[in-house]
Amino acid sequence: MKKILLVFLIVYNLVFSIDNVFVFRNKGIINVQLPFTSELVLPLKNEENIIFLEKSEFYKVDYSDLKYIEFLIVSTKEDLQNHLSKEVKIINNNPLVLERRDSSEKYVYFYHPQLNLWCKTEKNNLEALLYNKRLIAKNAEGTLLISKPMSWNLIYDLKTNGDLYLTYMISGNLDKQSNVFLIDSYYQSDLYSTTNLKKQTLYEQNYQNSENFGIPEIINEKAVINLGKVEKFNGKYFKVFKLGTIKSYEDIPSLSFNFYTNSFENKFFNIYRLFENSKDNGLGVPLLSGQIRIYERYNDTEFIKYISNLPKTGENKFSEINLGEGWTVYANLELIDNYKTEKFEERTFKIHIFNTENTKRKIMISISGNNLELRRINSSMEISKKIVLKDKIKLYLIIDKSGVLDISLRSNHKNN
Repeated sequence: MKKILLVFLIVYNLVFSIDNVFVFRNKGIINVQLPFTSELVLPLKNEENIIFLEKSEFYKVDYSDLKYIEFLIVSTKEDLQNHLSKEVKIINNNPLVLERRDSSEKYVYFYHPQLNLWCKTEKNNLEALLYNKRLIAKNAEGTLLISKPMSWNLIYDLKTNGDLYLTYMISGNLDKQSNVFLIDSYYQSDLYSTTNLKKQTLYEQNYQNSENFGIPEIINEKAVINLGKVEKFNGKYFKVFKLGTIKSYEDIPSLSFNFYTNSFENKFFNIYRLFENSKDNGLGVPLLSGQIRIYERYNDTEFIKYISNLPKTGENKFSEINLGEGWTVYANLELIDNYKTEKFEERTFKIHIFNTENTKRKIMISISGNNLELRRINSSMEISKKIVLKDKIKLYLIIDKSGVLDISLRSNHKNN
């Protein structure tokens, strides 16, 4: 039995000295490069699964049934409490393993599923107890991929001085310090097929060469984040990076409605924080979609004022963060005319807009629909910018105290 345990420990140390972990949104992948091993016995946790082994004469996943561990039967489930008279703690859930809090205790206690009895074994058998699931392979070599339950998410913090921080939150566990790379996509079972192995190797080279820790990089259409060294953990792990400092932004009152809207009164505008994601403006990195906390300072205290969502934003693109409904700009909408034919429908709106601020404001009007065409526009306000698309028309205007916008739009039917 000593010989078997020795082989077990050698393989354990060999494999888990490899420390590259790729975490998808819904799954973690341990990536191991195996040297040629004639007789491979690899311990696995119950929740770990083999998804790919590049070369082997054969391999299988087996359960050791605890046959390599010397143990003593101590009690049934009912009288365990009487046997363990001292305070205990749970050190593993699957399989269930208990330990007395007394530091001088030399044993751990576990529930044997075949015997339906509680047993005890020496602490130096703990690794063999926890890793009773094993990969057994002959003449194995090359890439070995092991999946495990892990996931990640993110949240942004935008401070009053424009500093933008990004916190990555990983759920799961790592058994040792590892190089961790986050992949902004969901794991699919066929992703690591043999035909994709060369492509995967190319990805890994790109990941390894990345030194922009915490900054998303676009590699083959996927966003990849190199977190660098991550300490071992069991539960949740947080790592914070500063992405940059936004130099300038605008808070723009915005009104959105659909082409088929009839009318409304006293509708307040939503406020959108608009900034350019460029190096000149202090950022210029890919921004993944995620929750954002926006701070404001009152006297000497900085506090969270808004919680919103930062949309996915590429480099040199504009990002719009919805800060919710405002109080100072509102509008009345009136449908003036509606004309239909077999080929199109044309509608004319009159929008009265009111600004209770004492200064001029830039505002935005957005109208959504299908196959839109801008037919006519007339406004008492300055129109600073027009964006005309098939599914949306955006107008940026400058308002003082009030203003009126007359606009005619046509929605062309798809079959014409």
